[in-house]
This record gives sequence, C-alpha cells and structure tokens, in this order.
Amino acid sequence: MAVVGILPVNPSFAVFGKVGLFAWEAKAEDVTLGLPFSDLATGTDFSAGLGMSFHFTRNLSARVEWERFGLTGYDFDLGHVELLSLGMVYRF
Repeated sequence: MAVVGILPVNPSFAVFGKVGLFAWEAKAEDVTLGLPFSDLATGTDFSAGLGMSFHFTRNLSARVEWERFGLTGYDFDLGHVELLSLGMVYRF
C-alpha cells in the first residue's frame, strides 16, 4: 500500500514520489553434507520511490520508476531491495 504524490510539469510530463508499507517473506533451504536447513523470515517495512511519466495521449502513458524496499526482521537486517521499472499505463 502506498501514497503517491504527482506533480504535473506540463500537459505531457509529470514527476511523482511515493511512500508506503509492504509485507514480505524470505525463505531459505539448503542441504549441506546431508544435513537439511530451512528458515523463514517475514516482516512489514517501509518503501519509497520516485518516478516520472510521459503522456502520449489522454489515456496512454509511459512511466519510469525507482523504488527502495527495506527488509528488517525482528533480530536481523537483510538490507534493502531496489527496483527500477519501465511500464505503460492505460486509463479507461
């Protein structure tokens, strides 16, 4: 879940920022010297992102977006994950 703030620069171009919460799950399984190992971690953390969109028409847009997701557990820190995406948006 995220809140997005959009700033139109002109009729064809806009920039946006977003902050939110997300739920995650990390699972690890391995067998070393015949000994099985498995672990499961879950959490809920903050996310943030920045992006821009270009509007080709009133209904069709392209957007590029960077997002960062934190991954912290109860007794450990898995760091973070960053995502760079390019997408198309069609509004009905």
